[in-house]
Amino acid sequence: MASSLFHGDHTVAWISALPHEMAAGRTMLDEIHPDLPQRSGDKNSYTLGSISGHNVVMLCLPATGTNSAAAVVNHLRASFPNAQYGLMVGIGGGVPSEKADIRLGHIVVSKPVDKYPGVVQYDFGKSVAGGRFEHTGTLNRPPEILLGAMASLEAQYVTLDDPISIIVTERLTQNAKMASFRCPGSDRDHLFESSYDHPEFEDDCSQCDVSRLVKREPRSATEPHLWCGLIASGNQVMKDGTARDALSSKFPILCFEMEAAGLMDYLPCLKKKWQGYAAITAAAYAKLLLSRVTEPSDFFDPEEDLHRLKRRKGGHVPGTCDWIMDTEQLNLWLGDSTQNTDRPSIFWLYGNPGVGKSTMTIAMAEILQSRPCFQGNERTLAYFFFLRDQL
Repeated sequence: MASSLFHGDHTVAWISALPHEMAAGRTMLDEIHPDLPQRSGDKNSYTLGSISGHNVVMLCLPATGTNSAAAVVNHLRASFPNAQYGLMVGIGGGVPSEKADIRLGHIVVSKPVDKYPGVVQYDFGKSVAGGRFEHTGTLNRPPEILLGAMASLEAQYVTLDDPISIIVTERLTQNAKMASFRCPGSDRDHLFESSYDHPEFEDDCSQCDVSRLVKREPRSATEPHLWCGLIASGNQVMKDGTARDALSSKFPILCFEMEAAGLMDYLPCLKKKWQGYAAITAAAYAKLLLSRVTEPSDFFDPEEDLHRLKRRKGGHVPGTCDWIMDTEQLNLWLGDSTQNTDRPSIFWLYGNPGVGKSTMTIAMAEILQSRPCFQGNERTLAYFFFLRDQL
């Protein structure tokens, strides 16, 4: 089956920032697919395969900064147009607190919290009166199909028999060269005071001042704990615990995600010992999550297609598309017109490329859902979106 797959058959994008994160992801593949012909202008390097019945395209971002990262992902989306959603899988900097006893190797998953859609960009904002910096950066809400799978997994995770550990042990047993990805042991999980400056150029904490350790209870379990909530992302490197705690006092943050280069500089102590294990536990969770996404990969959810189109093209500014709802042509099609003419079966919106047809159609689909005639059993509003590459 794998030999007959095409670009359009891959529906999940798996993206990593660092090579060892990519290596952990590759171990989760149930099957590796042959490479496909590279499309003109796309210089990305892909790994193709299947996980839990989903055809996946994997990509490791180049270590060349944020400007190229967007171009890399745009090439992926152009080459694999049916990728319905993407998983960013890797390691980050946890934010332990009284409410969240996050330990090294634990798993943090982006989930909407209050007004935040799951990820907040902590270094993006504007200066306001009094010299204060007001954070305004947020990223897109995760697709509903993933949120549903996350909720199902979150509800059952505590009753499952160490699912992450089982997957990790199984994959490491099959890959003897990945011994460095094994858990270093709880005796090497140390938390220092946030104000403590670790010695530079050290791969572990053998030279650190143990008097600055934070006293904590031993881990309650060997299975990595699952935390779902807000993740902070940014281009600036989160270099110390003091800055971390200052930001976590403003946002209910569980974890910091940073650019690859910044992450390598993040609190140098401990990073070498725990990077591999943190990467493979994250990959194991992603595999487990995909096993809960039960929607067949060749079916499309119209509501999710609408949200995906909004993510690609952007939504409409409130009020800008309201005028079309008052046009005689639309009211005639809806049957709300005062004209004594037969109601047409088709409402055709046409125009030159780039004039805003997609944005206007998105607005119509959203606004019409609130019309009284579509609230009861009188009428049913049905819609779908497609790209030419999906046909």
